[in-house]
Amino acid sequence: MKAIGCALSASVLLLVVQACAAPPGVGAAAPSPAVSSPAAEPVPAPSPTASPVKAGAPPAAPATLPVAFFGQPAGTYPVHLHSACNGTQKFHLTVLQGLSVGGDGSGSVEVPSSYFGRGLCVIVYTNTALSRVLTTREI
Repeated sequence: MKAIGCALSASVLLLVVQACAAPPGVGAAAPSPAVSSPAAEPVPAPSPTASPVKAGAPPAAPATLPVAFFGQPAGTYPVHLHSACNGTQKFHLTVLQGLSVGGDGSGSVEVPSSYFGRGLCVIVYTNTALSRVLTTREI
């Protein structure tokens, strides 16, 4: 009888351990149909959000900018770009388009925008021999 009591105690202990170790709901009775669980409220779907608007790239700088001259004699003149506002050829960088001055004494020449803000100088010569400077304009 003592052996049956020990076996019974061991079996009960085993059942208690198994019940405690079982995941919730295992071995539990199903709820009665008379008891209803609270209705789950529907979770609203997230509303689509507009993707952030990226600021557009700044407008590209113009390829060329005009350099205007006023009060000059009418005619067409050779124009160069120099590293200093000096007509000597040791400062010469490049030849620009010719300057056409109208009867009102004004005209302009287009200069690549990459030359601006670097302390360079537009030199207007009086003749193709480049022997005399008519005017200069630092850009």
